[in-house]
Amino acid sequence: MSDAGKYIVIEGNDGTGKSTQVAKLAEYFRSIGRTVCVIEEPGSDDPEKSTPIANELRKVIKNGDLARSAAVNVALFSAARRELWREKIQPGVGVWGNSFEREKLYFNAGLSGRVRRRL
Repeated sequence: MSDAGKYIVIEGNDGTGKSTQVAKLAEYFRSIGRTVCVIEEPGSDDPEKSTPIANELRKVIKNGDLARSAAVNVALFSAARRELWREKIQPGVGVWGNSFEREKLYFNAGLSGRVRRRL
């Protein structure tokens, strides 16, 4: 692996073991002497994996009672992502455990959590 680092994304549905796989990957890369930064988008309950701003944006994104356009969802996700990249990611290996593009697409399509679980 080059010294430039890698950005590794683990995709999958809820409950499929993404967090377990991220933890295993992070452990492996640390065991071979790599610097690892584990993040979750668009925020996390774990303060080590997010920032206060990204966490607040996550609350808004997940709040299905707030009517908003797809463009607003894109802006919220983008702001949370920018905050994580600015504050958390450093040279090394970024390992991310949530469904990156799929989840963004669901939100932007206006699907609620209830509908997503049925898909």
